[in-house]
Amino acid sequence: MYRYLLALLLLASPIMAQDILYRVDLGDTRAKKVKVKVELKKSGAETVTYQMPLWAPGAYAQTGYGRFVENFKAYGYGGDEKPVVRINDNRWQIKHGKDIARIEYEVRTSHKDSTSLYFALAHIDSNFFFANATALFGYINDKKNLPSDVIYSVPTGWTLHCALESKKPNHFHA
Repeated sequence: MYRYLLALLLLASPIMAQDILYRVDLGDTRAKKVKVKVELKKSGAETVTYQMPLWAPGAYAQTGYGRFVENFKAYGYGGDEKPVVRINDNRWQIKHGKDIARIEYEVRTSHKDSTSLYFALAHIDSNFFFANATALFGYINDKKNLPSDVIYSVPTGWTLHCALESKKPNHFHA
């Protein structure tokens, strides 16, 4: 009996393994934006909906972080670009979800926006970067609690501080 249970768990694990890796490139903040790559292990769905948060905890305001996202694209495991439809300010729908390997987009600075408090926004400048996770990271198909890693690429000489558990320099787990 235990042999069959182990086999079932091993067969089910690729379906359940939906970890996400976020890569944030701070290499060119002079443009007042950062590049975000979202690498997926398995979506398990035919259609993927990527959503940016509407609000940040503690900010007590609806900000709609998708307003600050530009150049949203999705790619398959073969590197081919997938069709993306922007549903509203905060949501993008991607067909062929089982073949989506990564999503890429840019987040522009939002710290002067009046819809939220400073700590809930992103301040991106040539020599400074501050961002709440809600300003940078979205989620897939309403699954907000998937295990995730975040890797930051930072310019030489910059020091990075993050409240998340650190795996190695500039690599964090949530």
